[in-house]
Amino acid sequence: MGLETYIILYGGGGINEDPNYTPEERHDVRDNFKNAALTRADEIRNYSNFNPNDDAIIIKETKYVSDFVSAINSPYGSGPIQEITTFTHAYSAAGSQTSAGLNLGGGIVGEGKLRWFESPNVNELDPNFAEDAIFNLYGCNTANNNAGSSIAQWIADKFPNVSVFGYLGNSNFIWPEANKTYLVPTYKNKGKIQVFPRK
Repeated sequence: MGLETYIILYGGGGINEDPNYTPEERHDVRDNFKNAALTRADEIRNYSNFNPNDDAIIIKETKYVSDFVSAINSPYGSGPIQEITTFTHAYSAAGSQTSAGLNLGGGIVGEGKLRWFESPNVNELDPNFAEDAIFNLYGCNTANNNAGSSIAQWIADKFPNVSVFGYLGNSNFIWPEANKTYLVPTYKNKGKIQVFPRK
């Protein structure tokens, strides 16, 4: 039996997979979400309290809501979840969007919202969180409450004992070294970050 589990989930690179759109129109970041997840795993392995014999890092690509929920709800023999980190496209409840959410893999004609994790889907989450767990949402507008509750707010409301971090606006990639990418660190960048619950 382990002590702590760290879950890192990443979505598809584009907001849709329609070949009639250019990569720029699809906001396609290609493999950057995957590379970001691998970089985050390296950071966790370097934590002073991380024990590779007892703790586990789970990295999964989750392009569908069902995969995303399953990855979070699965029982892990490595112990309770200390941290969940997601790298995805995201959107606020603004304009034609009636709900905030994460775009996990881009829309495909005929699939409806199978790849959109929206605020109502938060009720499907039932993870085994550690007492001081963290939920990091790396993606644009994950904490943008300007037009209604953000996806970060919905998660924070459901799990009031979990610290939830998200972006108020755009999130940007930086390249710390060759072949690795990750998004601007969450709670270190006070200008763009909202921390829940508010204390």
